[in-house]
Amino acid sequence: MPILPPSYKEDSCVPKQQLRFLVNAYQSLIFNQALNAYIDKYNKPYFAAAPLVGYNTRFTSGIMDNIVKNICGKESITAADFRINELMMTCLGGNRQAFIRLSEIDYTLGRDVKLAFTLPKGSYATVLLREIQK
Repeated sequence: MPILPPSYKEDSCVPKQQLRFLVNAYQSLIFNQALNAYIDKYNKPYFAAAPLVGYNTRFTSGIMDNIVKNICGKESITAADFRINELMMTCLGGNRQAFIRLSEIDYTLGRDVKLAFTLPKGSYATVLLREIQK
């Protein structure tokens, strides 16, 4: 099953940059589904690298690799599908830290709460703030 429907590939009015954004969002969706599946099964965070599926992804027999492979199977996609020849587009994969340990954080309590922190690439402040609020 292709990553993008044929109508996207044929429709020249959709800029290639926007199509790449959609494919990258799909990669992120699969990554997030894998993290959720891991947490549901093991009830703890996974402090190691996890695969972000893309054209160059080579799965191993690791726990997260198996979860991502399972999701790709359900979606009827393979790593090769992230190479879209009609658009001359290749979306590579890689590894990302599944969860991070926050080492640099500063806060001030007063009338307002002020937070200052640094996150590595691929981490989102909104996710951190959601976890703090739990």
